[in-house]
Amino acid sequence: QPAVSHLFPDAPSDGLSSAVVGRANWTDCVYEVEENFHVMPAGHMPPNPAELLGSDEMRQLLSELENEYDQVLLDSAPALVVTDPCVLGSLADGVVLVVRAGTNTYGIVQRTRDILARVGARMLGVALNGVRATAGGYFRSSYETFYEYHQPQQLPAAAAES
Repeated sequence: QPAVSHLFPDAPSDGLSSAVVGRANWTDCVYEVEENFHVMPAGHMPPNPAELLGSDEMRQLLSELENEYDQVLLDSAPALVVTDPCVLGSLADGVVLVVRAGTNTYGIVQRTRDILARVGARMLGVALNGVRATAGGYFRSSYETFYEYHQPQQLPAAAAES
């Protein structure tokens, strides 16, 4: 479900798929959102995206992008739905797994981590989104538990005066 073209309507209609198959130069597929922030839409949906993403042409394109930009971030579909994230994870320097609070279970996260590890993806961390960070929200019970077991240390009277 490519979304970059919806988020940035002025982005070119050609994108990653066009650049990988050689129908467009990748530099023509990049849209400058603002200084130091560029995006490349997915482009037209190929018949077999995972095959395209795992191709030598994709490796070459990533190499060129890494030479041009300080950071190259690849966004992909959920890892348990299609194989694209596993293919990209094996090509990337690292993976940040994005987990939605209240939707993804611990088992789903473990299974995804294991699948990515099997393809050689280097896990950098996890981003938890969709968290209610209000009084009584997602972390309240964790804070209460922490403070029940970790009472603040009191300074000795002599140390407090100095």
